[in-house]
Amino acid sequence: DQVAALTDVSLQLAHGEALGVIGPSGSGKSTLIQVLLRLRPPTDGAVLVNGVDYLEFDDGQWASLVALVPQEPTLLEASVADNIRYYRAISPLDVEQAARDAHVYDDIMRLPSGFDTKLGPRGGGLSGGQKQRVAIARALAGRPQLLVMDEPTSALDVESETKLNATIAGLKGRTTLVIVAHRMKTVESCDRLLVLEQGRVAQLDTRERLVQQSGFYRRIHELTEA
Repeated sequence: DQVAALTDVSLQLAHGEALGVIGPSGSGKSTLIQVLLRLRPPTDGAVLVNGVDYLEFDDGQWASLVALVPQEPTLLEASVADNIRYYRAISPLDVEQAARDAHVYDDIMRLPSGFDTKLGPRGGGLSGGQKQRVAIARALAGRPQLLVMDEPTSALDVESETKLNATIAGLKGRTTLVIVAHRMKTVESCDRLLVLEQGRVAQLDTRERLVQQSGFYRRIHELTEA
């Protein structure tokens, strides 16, 4: 028998809101990402964008509205600029602005040929944190209305994590963010937190209200470290 990965998940996202999604392994976080990005449309219910079912958008329209920063970004054996542009007609100025928004511009300018520096296989020549921020710049260069980040700080050092958090803070109010994380620190700047357990919404509220609840941090720590 098939078992639903998500059940009774209902929420509204405002433009520019940052939503943090946390929960233990197997709670439905990956499925939620797939549903939001239309990679796995819901078998029941609907996802609406300004009241319109997202299945009514053609593939090109939808691709221009959403972007994903995966946990392990895939970079091309090409220049840094080409990695950010990623086969799209994006101007050099927009490429640079996306790098600034992703807090990776200064790192790029320190490379031997700046944005023209050619990367090796799998992004050779960049640190793990730099690869992640180049992937964020790639996503931002398309000016998405919805940006989904999947475990963005899972393999970052402290400096890279600080820069990533600054990027998230700078995007709030401009782009709708959904940040799936394993650690509370990653979603500290989010407007609301969604806690998933066994495919259901266990809690959904502002961080301020949730932290006032007795034992919230202890419970979340137990869930995410399980």
